[in-house]
Amino acid sequence: MDKSEYDVLIIDDSKYVIDFMEKFLGYKGYSSKAVNSTLQATEELKVNKPKLIILDINLPDS
Repeated sequence: MDKSEYDVLIIDDSKYVIDFMEKFLGYKGYSSKAVNSTLQATEELKVNKPKLIILDINLPDS
């Protein structure tokens, strides 16, 4: 299985949600990366394989 430089990929268009999730996950000891579109997520997943993806199912570009 491919490795990633972070544990969790956050895909959300809300800066507030991203900020909260990054702080919460960091507090719990997880590394994370956030993107705000499905296009960015697709590109990110071509090079990294996170253990978990948190996805906003109501993204405007999906």
